Amino acid sequence: MATIANIASSDKERRTVAGHVDVITVTLELLRDMLAVDCCAYLHQPLGEGARLTVYHGPSLVERPDGFELLRGMKTVLETDERERAIELAGLSGALFASNGARSRGVHLIASADHPLESSVRDSGRMLSGLLAAVIHRLEDPW
Repeated sequence: MATIANIASSDKERRTVAGHVDVITVTLELLRDMLAVDCCAYLHQPLGEGARLTVYHGPSLVERPDGFELLRGMKTVLETDERERAIELAGLSGALFASNGARSRGVHLIASADHPLESSVRDSGRMLSGLLAAVIHRLEDPW
C-alpha cells in the first residue's frame, strides 16, 4: 500500500489527516477484497484544501512507473461534474466514481491489470464506493 498525504500544519489537522487515512485505507481494503480487483485508490479533497491520494494495490502493480498518469486522470474527474468514467489508464482497465459531501469531494478508482472490469464488478463498485464515500465525507462535518 502506498499513501501520499498533504503535510498538516497543526496538531488538529494532523489528527484529522491521520483519521481520514485510516478510514480511507480500510474502505480501499474492503473494495479490493469484495470486488477482487488489482487496484483501488481514493483521491480526497476537503473544500479549500489540497487533495490527498491513498492507493491500495496488489503486488502486480508495485513496479508500475506511470502512477502519475493515474493521479492526473483522477484529478480531472475530481475537478469536473462527471460522476463516473471508464478508464484505460496507466496499464489499468477500470472505473472512476466521483462523490461529493457537504465539505469535501472525492474520486474512487477500481481497476484490473489483466482484463476489463465485468459489468457486475463495475455496478458493485459504483454502489460500494458511494456508500464508503458517504462515510469519508461525513468525517468533514462538524461534530
